[in-house]
Amino acid sequence: MILTLQTQLLPSPEHAKKLLATIERFNEAADWLAEKAFEERSANKVSLQQEYDDDLREKFGLSSQMPSDASP
Repeated sequence: MILTLQTQLLPSPEHAKKLLATIERFNEAADWLAEKAFEERSANKVSLQQEYDDDLREKFGLSSQMPSDASP
């Protein structure tokens, strides 16, 4: 059985600004990684993650668990 929950976020203006900045930063990181994957002709998530995880964290300041008060 699959259950789906749809919810609406109602962030404060300050949180909305931080959320948007995080989403934009994530998109920049995804574009950067897509370019690397294309150069290597690789679609292997595991190998790309092993090779570029540290670079992504360093270049884009993103982590797998963003604290709730994080600002990119």
